[in-house]
Amino acid sequence: MTFATAIDDPARFAKSRDVGAHLGLTPRKYASGEIDRNGAISKSGDRLAREALFVAGCSLCRVLGR
Repeated sequence: MTFATAIDDPARFAKSRDVGAHLGLTPRKYASGEIDRNGAISKSGDRLAREALFVAGCSLCRVLGR
């Protein structure tokens, strides 16, 4: 329910990867003239939706035995 509320209208996302960016699940980028580095996730979106996805992923891993 939290995920559905965070997404609201799925038609507003052109690609599925845009949902991850909306929730803050894309890596931060640091780029200068010589260095191009990826950092941790940006965490700029809905915190509760990210938590719900994390719990769902952990539950799936537990069920599958990984």
